[in-house]
Amino acid sequence: MSTLYGTGYLWGTGLIWGWDPVETAVLLKVPRRRFTLKVLRRTFTLRVPKMSTSREVIEGPQIQGVDERLTYALDISQWGSNPTAIVCVIKLGTQDVTATVSTGSPSATSATVITLPQIHSLVAGLEYRVEVKFTVAGQVVEAYFIIEAEE
Repeated sequence: MSTLYGTGYLWGTGLIWGWDPVETAVLLKVPRRRFTLKVLRRTFTLRVPKMSTSREVIEGPQIQGVDERLTYALDISQWGSNPTAIVCVIKLGTQDVTATVSTGSPSATSATVITLPQIHSLVAGLEYRVEVKFTVAGQVVEAYFIIEAEE
């Protein structure tokens, strides 16, 4: 387990909580017990940087376990609003593996948020590139992020 950030005590419960950035989870620890409860976030919202700096999301590479089924959302407020013609492609090297590792299709869930298909069935030790192409204000743009799969 990595270092916990933002730790605190939940009054009246006997639980200690903390944010684990490596496992991207809120961990609840019971003092003097042999177990830890892990509450995973269901949707991870990633932000695009200002258009002139980079196309990679601000949060950088994401870690995802091979048994996890995660949904990512992309905050595009830096690039505009009301995206159309949204396409999500997941690549392993140059090979398109979208059909194998995702379920569903991308959609604009608000004026500035694109929710991506659920990503699953990744292979440990491999690096996946998630590319999200869309049209905003008449311009076709593309953001991407990397998912590092681990056991």
